[in-house]
Amino acid sequence: MSGWLADVFEPAAEKLGMFVLLLVLLLVMWWFGALGALLLDHTLHDRYGWPDWPATLPGVELAIVPLVAIAAARWRPAADRLITLRASGLGPYLSSLMAMALVGLFAYMVWSWATPLTTLGPAPEFGVVRWLGAALGAAFVVVWLPLFPRITATLAGMVAGPALFAVVGYGIGADMRISEGSDGATGGGGFLLVSALAMVIWILGASWLSQGGRPLFHAAWSAAVMLCLTVVGIST
Repeated sequence: MSGWLADVFEPAAEKLGMFVLLLVLLLVMWWFGALGALLLDHTLHDRYGWPDWPATLPGVELAIVPLVAIAAARWRPAADRLITLRASGLGPYLSSLMAMALVGLFAYMVWSWATPLTTLGPAPEFGVVRWLGAALGAAFVVVWLPLFPRITATLAGMVAGPALFAVVGYGIGADMRISEGSDGATGGGGFLLVSALAMVIWILGASWLSQGGRPLFHAAWSAAVMLCLTVVGIST
């Protein structure tokens, strides 16, 4: 595409792609906040039969995301080569491609927890399809961190908050639920309202940080919001 058509179409495609990417990011944050953070104990221990996945500890492989983000920020594998894509013909469409990659990654993750194939492999109920999910998560971070550092850091922080809480809590053998019979914020549709409110708070903070905040600050902010959701979920 060249000439005046490119001058009109490519900027519009870039803006539309960024809008879609931010919308997908918001939906992923809300989904992960509701099911991964606020209902952490329900998710990891299949409380009350929901969600009814054959996979044990669904989502634990996502812990690779913040670890790889730290390593990629430090050693920057192939970062310079990836950044050159911005000046190529793919430049205006990178945000759309990241949105599709993010949707694809999470769709694959959910499928890998729900499919009976999750049991195929040397480790019972943590089979090859889940190891592939971990590899896809790592590749996602390596590819997109140089191109969209703030968004990728936000996703890494999203995982890091609940993961850190789970490692500490379950690592010392604690029962994360204070009251097994309590519905509180996680009963009925209450968790939807709590997670939606958390998303509003996250958006306000992320908007302020977007004025010039470093990717590390975005990661810390999303981690703090998810950590608070986790605390609310296990204490009500």
